[in-house]
Amino acid sequence: MGLFDGRAAQASVRYRELVTPLLRPGEELLGTLQANEKSSFSYKGWVVGVTPDRLIMVPVDRKLNAKSEETSVRHEDITASSVDGLGGGLKHFATSDLGDIRFDTPDRTWKLLIMGGGIDRVVTGEEQTDGKALLLEFLASARRA
Repeated sequence: MGLFDGRAAQASVRYRELVTPLLRPGEELLGTLQANEKSSFSYKGWVVGVTPDRLIMVPVDRKLNAKSEETSVRHEDITASSVDGLGGGLKHFATSDLGDIRFDTPDRTWKLLIMGGGIDRVVTGEEQTDGKALLLEFLASARRA
């Protein structure tokens, strides 16, 4: 058992507790992750649930309590997306410790800071790592649509 396994497991349970009640009847939750939105002066945290058809974005405080209403983002809502591994794109993001996942919808630009490079697996566990991969797959499939 790793140093962070207990905390990662607790966080994974909390992510699912926040997102599961927001699923539509018959909708499948593929995975979850936690991300921080870039902000100069305040914490803007999100728990993201990934389903086959949409992202469920739940704003959270530092203790992972929901702060307000969730936002739903469907494939067709995404007008652009990119990954920045601190300057090197997807390949660099996969091997660096931090990076940005960005995507645009008609009403806003999302800039999420997410761990990468395997450090996510050590610190936040499998759920976070799998959720990040699912988010990237979701964004890639939206760009192809």
